[in-house]
Amino acid sequence: MKYEAWKFIKLAESEFGKKLWTFLNLPETFIRMETATRLKRPAVEGIAEELKIQFHQDLNNLDKSEFLRVKQMIGHMVKQVMNSRKYDVYMKNVRVISTDLFTKGTRYIKQG
Repeated sequence: MKYEAWKFIKLAESEFGKKLWTFLNLPETFIRMETATRLKRPAVEGIAEELKIQFHQDLNNLDKSEFLRVKQMIGHMVKQVMNSRKYDVYMKNVRVISTDLFTKGTRYIKQG
């Protein structure tokens, strides 16, 4: 699946952006997002710790505004991955409680 980057085109085309997209499309990453979703938690909550492990160096090299932009892009990417797996947005701006990487995220619901 190709990422439709919209307003994140420059960041998405970077090496870091490509690695993020690949990571988010791994079966085990989707399982984590789906598990969070089934537990009525934002999808990013299920992958936050793995993101910190896999992309520690990349994330630590960002200034505050770049870090915010990357987190926004991750949310945008997650939405496309979840939509491709037949999940729709259920609730936005849900407080994330199990990690310090994100403060808010989106909950999804299975279509049908």
